[in-house]
Amino acid sequence: MGTYDIQYPGRLRRRSQRNTEKPHYPFENHASSQLNIDFIDQYIISEQNAGRYSRAYSIPELESLIGPFRTSPLGLVPKPHSMKFRLVQD
Repeated sequence: MGTYDIQYPGRLRRRSQRNTEKPHYPFENHASSQLNIDFIDQYIISEQNAGRYSRAYSIPELESLIGPFRTSPLGLVPKPHSMKFRLVQD
């Protein structure tokens, strides 16, 4: 179970009470992310413009802000009966 800290206005940050000394854990994206890289780029830009995604951070910059972290791999799932995709984050 974690605790929550308010670090930035309007945003909550969840900090784990254990394993706080471990380094970040980056994961590779799913192979399906290669199906349509442009879709993923446009999706991220759209979410950033809507204020739902933050900007990109370097590993040292993000660790200085929030400490150790894990990333979520991205993938794409084709929508049924369509040529469109749905983005998934695991």
